[in-house]
Amino acid sequence: QNVTHSGFEGAYDGTPHAIAVISSEGGEVTYLNTVSGDYDLTESPAYEIVGEYWVYFKVVKDNYEDYMGAALISISKAYYDMSGIIWSEDNFVYDGDEKTVTITGGLPAGVTVLMYTDNEAANAGLYTANATFDYDTDNYNEPEIPSHGWNIDKAPLTISAENKTVTFPQEAPPFTVGYSGFVNGEDETV
Repeated sequence: QNVTHSGFEGAYDGTPHAIAVISSEGGEVTYLNTVSGDYDLTESPAYEIVGEYWVYFKVVKDNYEDYMGAALISISKAYYDMSGIIWSEDNFVYDGDEKTVTITGGLPAGVTVLMYTDNEAANAGLYTANATFDYDTDNYNEPEIPSHGWNIDKAPLTISAENKTVTFPQEAPPFTVGYSGFVNGEDETV
């Protein structure tokens, strides 16, 4: 008999995959999904989740020798598309309050944020946040995103010299300054 067959090799896509068997002489194809047993399945078993599955088949046609074979269905873990991630506001000015950045959108279906690292701060500076995710560990590789840079700029502070006058030969008065822009009850002692 002239029989062709093919399996499947690819990443998880949420759809079932079966083998294809074609007999050019029109033989009857039956299937088996274990190494031994009866070929009593009229359709190829289909598999959807990650794994390797051997499907055995037999082609029977009057006046021809039976043809037996096997084909592999190999489903590997898929990758989530994390390119649409959207972070919250990430450029702040120091005001003494803690600032937080989070992912606000763009997560693929089935992915949620499990934990953030370095996404909270109160002092002025440059920070790098990241996240780890809860996801379908059976069928997907761990989702990864690049670290997200964010910052708290220093608050604007104005220091003004206070005007003083002196008449010669008097001694100069002490020089004093005024501050404008401190926040959160802070003063020149910080």
